[in-house]
Amino acid sequence: MAKTYREKITIEREVVEDYIDIRLPVKSKFNNGDFITIFQHALEHISVELNLSKGSMRLLIYLISKTELTNEIKLPIQSISEVLKISKGNAYDFLNELKKHNIVIWEQKMKTLRLNYELGYKGKVKDFKKVQYKDAPIMLNAPKNQMNLLDEIGQIKEEIRKKGEKK
Repeated sequence: MAKTYREKITIEREVVEDYIDIRLPVKSKFNNGDFITIFQHALEHISVELNLSKGSMRLLIYLISKTELTNEIKLPIQSISEVLKISKGNAYDFLNELKKHNIVIWEQKMKTLRLNYELGYKGKVKDFKKVQYKDAPIMLNAPKNQMNLLDEIGQIKEEIRKKGEKK
């Protein structure tokens, strides 16, 4: 036969005069909230090596702030020009300058702008791993006196041809 035990507990409550009710705020979580990851090397590259105009830099910062998931930018040029208080023509010029350097990419299929994945990413890390090397790197301004590769190959062929004629 089992024995059961009973305990009688008495609870005494008293009021403490200097008691302050402290409640801690609920810790917020980063559940793909409203933030974007920007890569330092890309920012350094843009600020030091590219000679972007002041208007292009303003536009870039505004586009970064309005980037949606998977780096899409769904803003009409009219609203961009109104917010930045510039003309539509200047907004197009600044946007074309960013496109020229592969900072902003025009997706023909979706007819939208997209921020280069080399610059930053808004979304989940596992999704970024899939598209990390999809875009071309951000391009430098080529100096006017610098030749492109085809010009160099042409010059080498010309020198070989001249050497062949001399012999």
